[in-house]
Order: sequence, then C-alpha cells, then structure tokens
Amino acid sequence: LAWRLAFALQVIPGATLLVLMLPMPRSPRWLAEKGFHSEGQHVIARLRGFEDEDNDEVIIEYRSIVAGVE
Repeated sequence: LAWRLAFALQVIPGATLLVLMLPMPRSPRWLAEKGFHSEGQHVIARLRGFEDEDNDEVIIEYRSIVAGVE
C-alpha cells in the first residue's frame, strides 16, 4: 500500500502538467527549425495579440528567430 500511495502522489502532478500543456502553442523557434514558417508566424501573432500574421512586428520578430536558428 505504501508504494502505491507514493506512486499515485507522484503521478498526479505529472498527469496534471501533461493535460495543461496540451492547449499550449508550439514554440516559434521550434517551428522555424522544422520549416513550418507560416505556423511560426501565426503563433507569434497570436502570442502578441495581433489578428494578422503579416503584421510588420510579427514579421520582424520571426525573421530574427529564423536568423538565430540558422
């Protein structure tokens, strides 16, 4: 019983973290590394509160991320 209780208490935070991470957007840096450029710009626009991913600030920030990845 003791080891089951210890195991259960350790699983609860891990499962909670997993469930709460599912709706999080992917990292723009990771998307740039993998070549998903339009999705990377979309994530930046969403994080910065812009509706249009062709916003100048979004493009400048994404280009700096791509430059850092290369």
